[in-house]
Amino acid sequence: MSNHALFQRAGFQARRVFTKLTLEPDLPGISVLLVTWNRAKFLDLALRALCDTLPDEHDVLLWDNASQDDTPHVVEKWNRSRLHLTTTFSAKNIGTNGFAALALKARREILFEMDDDILLLPKGWSGKIAQAFRDFPEYKYIALDVVQDRFTHGAKPLPVHYESETRGSTTLEYGPTGGWATATLRPFYFSTEGFPYRPHKPYFPEDGYYNRHVRERGMKAGILAGVKAYHAAGANWNKAFGYYRLVTEKHASPGAGKSVGLTFPDVSDEIPSPELIEKIRAEQF
Repeated sequence: MSNHALFQRAGFQARRVFTKLTLEPDLPGISVLLVTWNRAKFLDLALRALCDTLPDEHDVLLWDNASQDDTPHVVEKWNRSRLHLTTTFSAKNIGTNGFAALALKARREILFEMDDDILLLPKGWSGKIAQAFRDFPEYKYIALDVVQDRFTHGAKPLPVHYESETRGSTTLEYGPTGGWATATLRPFYFSTEGFPYRPHKPYFPEDGYYNRHVRERGMKAGILAGVKAYHAAGANWNKAFGYYRLVTEKHASPGAGKSVGLTFPDVSDEIPSPELIEKIRAEQF
């Protein structure tokens, strides 16, 4: 790590300690943390999904990694909607470090980490996540389930990697928990190291680090079974929207995470039409 990166990391850690020591009480509702980079068409769908499904008590904190596409116009469009949207336009691409930076600004009781390729969200998801935290107090990191079809496995491994637990009307799947659309409680977040800040590694797996923090505290992470978002992970949808080069750059970047020892459902090589997402919205959401 260079001296410059060490200085940046030390500065962030100082800001985090100050935030933790001066932490204001939680506001009710959800703070969405969303990081994007040159995927304006995906971002437009992600913000539409939030606009359609978020409760009134919410904030959307968006970190833009120096995008050079139509992202500013997408942000301007959704600023005129019902979303409580606050955007940071970064002068450089800091990758997944944006989640750690946004968490320092969050004020609401639930922090919801979301990728910009979440194209559809189910109705009532936020209330179901809040109920899951009440029903399962030992779980501190809970992801929405994902649609798995011939175009995407949603980044969720096969069922063999999970154990189901049901309490009341809530079922959680204990096992690998990705940060595609994942919630944690703000007080717990600031009781841990939170999402790490690694300026020399723009695309490290921040969700993997946070999973480790959860386990080190003797808590659990898992999937909210049956409450399914549409996560356009993988090659198919990225090729459909013209973003495949960005994905390959991300995966080749320093510190990029790789799934180890996990198996995933097969998907086809078929490239969908971008318009197909509206049909999926109508039929499944």
